[in-house]
Formats: sequence, structure tokens, C-alpha cells
Amino acid sequence: MRKLFSAILTIAMISLFNVASVLASGNPYVPHEPLPTGFGDTDIFYLIALVAFTVGMIILAIAKNLKGKQSAA
Repeated sequence: MRKLFSAILTIAMISLFNVASVLASGNPYVPHEPLPTGFGDTDIFYLIALVAFTVGMIILAIAKNLKGKQSAA
């Protein structure tokens, strides 16, 4: 019960924490401009990552299926 109360209190404090009230109203600083790395268009990267993940899951499923068949025999 004590852990539950502590977790609820922690969640309430995090959700009630208002960052805007901490920051100054007038921002004298220039926003951060990231350095150009050549990865501005990440669509290809995400597509390759999705394909690699899918192929990996298929390989694991096939290996599990074959292992199940081998164990049953």
C-alpha cells in the first residue's frame, strides 16, 4: 500500500509540474539549430529499419516453428 501511495504521489507531482512557470517569459537565447548531418530525410532509414525488423521477426518465427517440430519428433 505504501508503494502504491508513493507511486500515485510521484505521478501526481510529475503531472502537476509546470515547466512554463519555471522558464522566463522572455527568452533571450536563440533556439538551437542542429548541425546538418545529411539525415534530414529519415523516411528511408525508418523504412529499412521496419523491413529489417520484420525480416528478423520472420526468421525468429521460422526458427521457433522448426525447433517445435524437431522437439515433437
